Amino acid sequence: MAGYDIKKTLDGDVAGVLDIRISNLYPLLNELADSGLINFILVEQINRPNKKVYDLTDAGRTLCINSLLKCEVRQRFRSELLFLLQFARLMPGSRIEELLDGRICELRGYLDELTHPSTHKTNAYHSFKLGLAKTVLQAEVEYIADNRHLLARHEPHRKRRAAKRA
Repeated sequence: MAGYDIKKTLDGDVAGVLDIRISNLYPLLNELADSGLINFILVEQINRPNKKVYDLTDAGRTLCINSLLKCEVRQRFRSELLFLLQFARLMPGSRIEELLDGRICELRGYLDELTHPSTHKTNAYHSFKLGLAKTVLQAEVEYIADNRHLLARHEPHRKRRAAKRA
């Protein structure tokens, strides 16, 4: 595939897991080529710049498979929302509501993308992956909807201090 086609495939297959930017992809492809893990051919195009079409070498394919077999599964979870909610006691309720509404909107967008994927893969592995992703995202939507009232009960810390001083 050409670099742009690789990026489109990654956007469809792993966009919810990895953020691959085209600006990072080409240096990586060059590094893999320099290491002998991929080959490329230069394809001339009419009225367009030439493009490189990449393919794994035998060594690249072997390394890829061996890496998959040895890769430890670690769930890394980073959330800007959870970070901000650590300071919920310092924020007005309107800001908390805005954050929660924004997250629900974002999650529903992801769910819509997963429900109507751009790729038409139908194998069991792809179906399982999509099903798991949908389940996790839907659970977060439901949790926020069912429990947002827990944050609304507490006044911001600033207001309580001001009330105590008065």
